[in-house]
Amino acid sequence: MPNLGFITRNGIEISDYYLIPTIPDTLSTYGIPQIINTIHKFSVERPLKIECLGLVITKFSSNSRSHARGMVSLPTRFAKIFQELGLPPARIFETVMPQANATADSMEFSNTPRTFKEKYGYSRSGGEPLHTYVTNLTREFMKHVG
Repeated sequence: MPNLGFITRNGIEISDYYLIPTIPDTLSTYGIPQIINTIHKFSVERPLKIECLGLVITKFSSNSRSHARGMVSLPTRFAKIFQELGLPPARIFETVMPQANATADSMEFSNTPRTFKEKYGYSRSGGEPLHTYVTNLTREFMKHVG
């Protein structure tokens, strides 16, 4: 969720890791330092072992200059946040989730897919079927958590 209310905070507190999804534009990434700082603060206060597993780029639009600039500047800005807190750096996941209407449509309750591929669409983005991005992100996630 885009905030750290009680429900989100409780979920984070019982987790070993958290991921930060973001659109790679200035406004969408503005709150990332506050999120990391807040989670770090309450994990120290309670002593909890919570690690930021990384940042996942979502709703990426390849024809957006703002997104292209964000993809260039985000790694340095993201690393700096952890450095300032004295934490080990977190990764930016290699799998970039594209902006696609079929992805949003998969959340419709009237949609009754029988398979994962049906749910996430056979539509293509960036030359790949949309379900491939979800599969790749899942594999990348599993590789990093062991």
